[in-house]
Amino acid sequence: QGLSAVRQQLVAHAGDNALAQAPMRPLRHGALPPLLDAAEGAPPRRAALQAERDARERELAAARQSRWPRLSLQAQALRDLQSRPSHERSWALQLRIPLWDSGSRGAALDAAQQRLRAQDAELQQLERELQRERATQAERLQAAREQHATAVGAMAAAAQTVAAMRVGQEQGSRSTADVLLALQTLSQLRSLAVQAQAEAWLAWIELLVAQGRFDDAALRQLNQELEG
Repeated sequence: QGLSAVRQQLVAHAGDNALAQAPMRPLRHGALPPLLDAAEGAPPRRAALQAERDARERELAAARQSRWPRLSLQAQALRDLQSRPSHERSWALQLRIPLWDSGSRGAALDAAQQRLRAQDAELQQLERELQRERATQAERLQAAREQHATAVGAMAAAAQTVAAMRVGQEQGSRSTADVLLALQTLSQLRSLAVQAQAEAWLAWIELLVAQGRFDDAALRQLNQELEG
């Protein structure tokens, strides 16, 4: 079940439905992903939204400039009576003042300001969502690693219990039911360790996605932890 969830995440992030049917090797025993800094990175959609925000800011600047007087300097070569260009040039300053336009420039400026404010609000909302997602997945990764360590430690104790029960069974002090119960406990702990391992890798993938760092290098690292 844990590997199935990992597969689904890989299909979702890779965008290749063929991965859903591809064979997947199990994770190596005890292989865990490293801890990550939750504050690092941002996904491509954050950069795309920032680009849109920058475009709105340029639109606002252009709308403001359209209301200002414009001063331009022009140069023109002088010509003689035979229309032949001479080496002399004339310079002219032109001042263009926007005329009354029934408030269209003011309306355009207001609209540009509203678009920028809306883009800022959307960007800030995305920042908050990404921050929460990164923090959640970092905590999830840490918790899964701790659960795995706890399960592995309990497995060692459970294995000793199984061995003791078998010795007791041979000596007649323990029944078959005692041995089976100890084996059942050991099996449950192994399942918990496997589930915690898969949960850790899922959190690692989701955190990298939230950071915009789930790339070929991350896939290679995951492949290295699969059994050959």
